[in-house]
Amino acid sequence: MESAKSNINGHQNVIVMRHGDRMDRFEPLWASTAERPWDPPLIHDGKVRAFHTGQRISSHVAFPIHRVFVSPFLRCIQTAVEVVAGLSAVPFIDNSKLKVAIEFGLCEILNSLAIKSNVAPKDGKFDFRISDLEAMFPEGTVDHNVDMVYKELPQWGESAEGFRERYVNTLKVLAQKYPSENLLLITHLTIKFVDMYSLRSNILLAIRLTLHIKKKKRREMESAKSNINGHQNVIVMRHGDRMDRFEPLWASTAERPWDPPLIHDGKVRAFHTGQRISSHVAFPIHRVFVSPFLRCIQTAVEVVAGLSAVPSIDNSKLKVAIEFGLCEILNSLAIKSNVAPKDGKFDFSISDLEAMFPEGTMDHNVDMVYKELPQWGESAEGFRERYVNTLKVLAQKYPSENLLLITHREGVGTTLSTFYEDTTVYEVDYCTYVELRREVSSTKAIELWSSWNQI
Repeated sequence: MESAKSNINGHQNVIVMRHGDRMDRFEPLWASTAERPWDPPLIHDGKVRAFHTGQRISSHVAFPIHRVFVSPFLRCIQTAVEVVAGLSAVPFIDNSKLKVAIEFGLCEILNSLAIKSNVAPKDGKFDFRISDLEAMFPEGTVDHNVDMVYKELPQWGESAEGFRERYVNTLKVLAQKYPSENLLLITHLTIKFVDMYSLRSNILLAIRLTLHIKKKKRREMESAKSNINGHQNVIVMRHGDRMDRFEPLWASTAERPWDPPLIHDGKVRAFHTGQRISSHVAFPIHRVFVSPFLRCIQTAVEVVAGLSAVPSIDNSKLKVAIEFGLCEILNSLAIKSNVAPKDGKFDFSISDLEAMFPEGTMDHNVDMVYKELPQWGESAEGFRERYVNTLKVLAQKYPSENLLLITHREGVGTTLSTFYEDTTVYEVDYCTYVELRREVSSTKAIELWSSWNQI
């Protein structure tokens, strides 16, 4: 791994990451009493997630992070604090010389699409006390000698072209300024992955939560992205927050410890993701295919409700079907042996799972691509082939319909790495999704339309 992924032998690694779970997404009334309603902090789970992400980066990427650059918004600063702590908690990676700097070029998009006008400063001026933000980091971590790429914040009302240019320019300048160092950039929701991908080929762009949500006038979106004019859209999404990751003792008393449900926040996240898909992608979802694991079923129930909650998109004819080909990887890397069924047989009552959806939603006439679950001990090659084959078969079976596939972490990661060349996936967060688009009349393989999305 060292020769391939470290910054020796002329390679530089850049990781671009989104902040953790922000307060106003989980406490809707928070902004009404907040002094700075446009600058929400993280919730506790967001801090925990950020710390674990730091640990995961250290233990998976096998190269040290030399510099962290971070947006001045509080949610990003708090994320960076936890990530830095997580990076330092993995003993075999040396991050002792890691330096941190705040960078205005990584800040939130300053317009009403990203920050609602009713919470934005009335005068359009966003103030940050840089010294107070820097004081949140461990002593000696902040590099005060670094000059920002953007020494001033954008003006309120920043255009789409403006923020895309700013993000990409910031990444390019920082990479060129520190060519012998590996960088971690902590920023916000909208990152134009395609533009980043066009950077110099010697930069490995390793992404955790990069996403691209392009808002256009609805008539423009319809002509570009809907499945009219011979185009089909496929979204592949991970389930929401699973119980056993937040309640470690849950499995010890559970009847089915290998099949955890969602926590409440996971259901909320899934519902909001459904709403977001409807309001941003501007094409209807015709069919939802879902893994039989309970966390995916519950995610699908909430996503379907969220899709139906956006009046401008017609999802009234949406149909749902369970698909074994989208199930979890059936081996001890994904499901610990101590919680897996002793006989290696995973049982699902399909009728009970189908009953969780609104009446008339299930399509009982759909034949599964995989009519049986994989055998316990499934190989890495086996599950990757299964995920990709399931996607291709479903897309080809319903060429005039837009599909949403709800699956597991590796399902999304495999999709991204398969359909987007030279991309390394280190983490797939809850309810992260990938959009794919193809010309139905074309014999070409399905191609990535837009980037990796997460709410």
